[in-house]
Amino acid sequence: LSIRRQRQMCIRDRGAGIAVANGMSYGGAIRALTSNVADSFNIASRGLIKPGNIADLVIWEADPLEPSSMPEKVFINGVDMDLTTRSTRLRDRYIKNLDKPNTYRD
Repeated sequence: LSIRRQRQMCIRDRGAGIAVANGMSYGGAIRALTSNVADSFNIASRGLIKPGNIADLVIWEADPLEPSSMPEKVFINGVDMDLTTRSTRLRDRYIKNLDKPNTYRD
């Protein structure tokens, strides 16, 4: 996923979380991010998890409306997307082999 796309998803999810904090039902917020969008654009094969639908799916590590939760898996058109970013590569580089100086780590 591109940085721009990730930022758009973050802003959208925060908006739904703010709506819940101000009285919208949790289920209503999730529908606003999924099936309501598909219905608005007349896309019959998306927005719901059911046999025959096109599989665009995000599996979250925690509550998807919580700003600090991150996606664990993303499937677009049924294809598992690589979530590796420069940030995650740097994080992994500097938390491994802590007994070695930074320049000698993988």
